[in-house]
Amino acid sequence: MAATHTDRALMTQVFAWLGGALAITTIGVMLASTIPASDLSGLWIVGAIASLGLCFATQMQLHRGNIMAGSVLFILFALAEGFLIGPLVLAYLAVAPTEVAAALVGTVGVFFLAAAIVWSTNFITPVWGRFLFGALLVGIVGLILSMFVSGIYVLVLGVLGVVFVGLTMFDFWRLKNMATRSGAVTASTSRGRSSFLAMNASRLYAGSAIMIAMALYLDFINLFLIILQLLGASRGGMRR
Repeated sequence: MAATHTDRALMTQVFAWLGGALAITTIGVMLASTIPASDLSGLWIVGAIASLGLCFATQMQLHRGNIMAGSVLFILFALAEGFLIGPLVLAYLAVAPTEVAAALVGTVGVFFLAAAIVWSTNFITPVWGRFLFGALLVGIVGLILSMFVSGIYVLVLGVLGVVFVGLTMFDFWRLKNMATRSGAVTASTSRGRSSFLAMNASRLYAGSAIMIAMALYLDFINLFLIILQLLGASRGGMRR
């Protein structure tokens, strides 16, 4: 029974962090809309540097077990991401708001489908992580090449879209496994055993919950941007 017990509190914590991060990013986009268009290019550069630095800093603090610092950095990272993607989202909102809505609905749909598949099947394995990471690197190289080779940008976006769908499923699988392990500890503690293990596991899972929420957050943001640009490209729209 303990082996199949899942910790609902842990899952709630992950989804709370995910929802909160997306809300903060939305605030960042709204703040970006208050900045003059002439300053947006400089804003994007600052946002890119800040976002990258905060991403690494958040993971570093969480790996060290500094939950408070990691939490604050994650919040700042989500805000920086809002400034980073703000110019693109605002540009689409100005000329094609329905595509922004469609991209958002499509991303949410992918997330629900990925979660349903992961929770109802057992075909995902740790090997997926290595394969998808390699595919992501290839996709990034493809994006760089698309700056110099015309006609491949949409193809590269499509490939990256498939990769991020896979990453979303993999990250939900990580969450499923962690919830099962956490649930086993919870079930053991409820029977009056392993209290010391439970206290240490609680701290470990608190940091891991934020890290998985951050991974799912990045999956969501990237899928949204990819779908948005594919919709724009299909109608002769904009390219980032």
